[in-house]
Amino acid sequence: MDAAGWIVAGYAAIVSTAGLAWQVISWSLARKNRVTVEVRFGMLDYPTGLVDAVLVRVVNRSDHTVRVTGVGLDLQDGSGRTLNQTAIPEGATLPDPVASHDAGSTHFKSGPSRRKLGSTAVPRSWPSRIWQQARR
Repeated sequence: MDAAGWIVAGYAAIVSTAGLAWQVISWSLARKNRVTVEVRFGMLDYPTGLVDAVLVRVVNRSDHTVRVTGVGLDLQDGSGRTLNQTAIPEGATLPDPVASHDAGSTHFKSGPSRRKLGSTAVPRSWPSRIWQQARR
């Protein structure tokens, strides 16, 4: 084989290797759950008036539907307790499937006292960390 043949063969090998690498990376990214969770304090507008709340938004950046099976707050008050959402609140879309490149949201009403914890109210003074369970 002459020099031109070696150059063409080398170029073909590099291009085919790059193409294979691109396919492997694309295949890997298409199967990953790329879900982001945004948490912030906000207000809900009910007919009875405004209510303070912890707002949770889950954004699915994957190429497939992700099923969110639970939402909760790990309370950061040193107690190790977790506040789980046991029912879907009015106006919320989680827990439920979140379509690809779509978002879902839920909320926890916040309140001023610990006595409200039984009715899923979270005192605003409590720092918390959100968690979510997502399955393909």
